Amino acid sequence: MAHRISEIQDVHPGTVYCPVMGEHGSEIVPIFSRLRIDGVATTLTDEQRSDVRRYAREIPFEIAKERGVSETSRWVTSAGVVRIIRKMMANDPSPTCLSTPLAGEYGFSDGCLSVPVVLTLDGVTDIIEWDLSADEKQRLKSAHETICTDIEVQNL
Repeated sequence: MAHRISEIQDVHPGTVYCPVMGEHGSEIVPIFSRLRIDGVATTLTDEQRSDVRRYAREIPFEIAKERGVSETSRWVTSAGVVRIIRKMMANDPSPTCLSTPLAGEYGFSDGCLSVPVVLTLDGVTDIIEWDLSADEKQRLKSAHETICTDIEVQNL
């Protein structure tokens, strides 16, 4: 996400912050209302947002094609676990988006979605409910519906 936004905005990817909620797949939900570059709120056009979403959906397949599926799976899983451990060890109270069971947050009480949480050595200590744009709320609902459908199909 940061890589593509950095290309669009002509900035270093390390200066881009754009959290992602929802699910890891076709219903990924970039939270553009929280997009920051060097800590400054930034906006993208509708066309640029569509481009970023498309990129986020397609890039995993491009990486898998270049590295091979088994190598990519190991690398991505390992990188994710390291990020979670670092976040827990840092005792940093700033939110990080992580797949979490929901009990009414964002209007969902069944299943898990990636949402902003406070993560400490004790695990998830708080689920943060950000104010989302109408579009982000709709996309999060769509992600939830997709996950629920996937679970129902697997249980058949």
